[in-house]
Amino acid sequence: MSKRIDQYRPLEIIGSVFRDPSRLMAVPMAEARFEVSARSFLEWLEASGVAEEFLEDLQCLAQTAAGERLLTSWVSWDRFWALVSVAEGPFAESLKLQVQGWQGMGLDEVYFNFYAKPA
Repeated sequence: MSKRIDQYRPLEIIGSVFRDPSRLMAVPMAEARFEVSARSFLEWLEASGVAEEFLEDLQCLAQTAAGERLLTSWVSWDRFWALVSVAEGPFAESLKLQVQGWQGMGLDEVYFNFYAKPA
């Protein structure tokens, strides 16, 4: 688990169309994002044995309007759904309900925006 992530702030999960820009207008991006507990998500990744894979690209790519740094990582939609669709437990079930509707949207990648711990 990354020591740079503020586990007590929310995590934003965003589904994205990346490879085929012509589909961008067909995907209602406002519906392909939501927030969850960063701590619960990280604990779920650890318990699933995929934390390293999901966080290997973690880097600061953006900041909030208030200047707070965001740490972003991503995986393919197929990889994310493969893990979520078979996951069990209360957190996993709530996550599954949130992203089930994304299946027909033609998403390529899923981004995870964590708040960075203050320096």
